[in-house]
Amino acid sequence: MNSEKNNEVKVKNLTILGSEVREPIEEIEWFEAPENVDWVSFETDELISSCPVTGQPDKYDLELIYLPQNRCIESKSLKLYLWKFKDECQFCEDLAGIIVEDIFDACKPKKVIVRLFQNRRGGLDLSAQASKAIPEYEDVYPHIN
Repeated sequence: MNSEKNNEVKVKNLTILGSEVREPIEEIEWFEAPENVDWVSFETDELISSCPVTGQPDKYDLELIYLPQNRCIESKSLKLYLWKFKDECQFCEDLAGIIVEDIFDACKPKKVIVRLFQNRRGGLDLSAQASKAIPEYEDVYPHIN
């Protein structure tokens, strides 16, 4: 009974999970972080944006790792948030920075790191990493594969 009440508190602000959503969203939803969770990571190969110069699609592998403070990212909302970039034109480096800022603003982690690996275009591999942290965690780098 007590665990049911705790789960109700954790999910009270979630609107996407359990709903039928068929379009991108602007906001990342979160739930209260469980105790003793040091870091959380997400990986996907489904991130798409377009080149701001040519308009051609760019496909990315994304690695996201964060050190939760009080909030954890709800995964369905993250997927729908990332979907919004399919209609945007961004350079790889800009895209990494935008995602870091949005996650930091939504979830207030101790630290967040985003790594993007663009599919090869023109014979070149391109990757970018962006991070943001509260001051006491700026020099902390969790294990990343």
